Amino acid sequence: MSLNPYIFIGELHNEILDYVISQTPTNPPEITQMADLISDYYAANYASTNNIIEKSKMYSFLMNYYNELNGLTYSELKSFAMSRNGVSPYARKFIDNTFIDYSSFTIDTLIDFYGTLQDDVISNTDVTNEMKQFPFFCTAIGIKSAEYWKYQYDNNTDWYPFISASPKGANLADFIAGVLLFIIAKEMEERKVEPRAGDIILMVFFVALASAMGSEFLDIGI
Repeated sequence: MSLNPYIFIGELHNEILDYVISQTPTNPPEITQMADLISDYYAANYASTNNIIEKSKMYSFLMNYYNELNGLTYSELKSFAMSRNGVSPYARKFIDNTFIDYSSFTIDTLIDFYGTLQDDVISNTDVTNEMKQFPFFCTAIGIKSAEYWKYQYDNNTDWYPFISASPKGANLADFIAGVLLFIIAKEMEERKVEPRAGDIILMVFFVALASAMGSEFLDIGI
């Protein structure tokens, strides 16, 4: 049993991707189609009221963040995360430890890397449980995503044509998107912006979108 209380977020992320590939998306991926499929899954499984309205809200949520982040360089993405309001010193240290050169990593060493980050959070007795929410969320995404993409690659699944060049590209898109969106979400939650981007379930749907788009979304120099 994982000591990360947010490991279910990584599992949900993988369930969303299973749904996306079951709908036979085009390759290379198209952002509007991927956002539409992910919004379908949200409306069918998490909408509390009118499915059509909830799907529309999710689609707008996904596209707004995608358009805000897409096209930024790796260094610009790091600056973007660091500059948001309310980023604690602990969060800044985590961001600094994650925006690194991943060129020498493999999908296997990435799993080890996320595990080390997670173990550091678990063993840290100097910060509150609330402060740990951010790195726990990100490492849950990183670990479960890496396991997911490694399986897709090793077993030549329907996702294989999308990731054959670099399975770690999809995983890193996941992880970095998780870091970025959590920072943005907390800022928006404090400003009481709608829809409630601070909702952790909403965040994982955006991360799944980033994952499905892979290197088409984030240029991280791998």
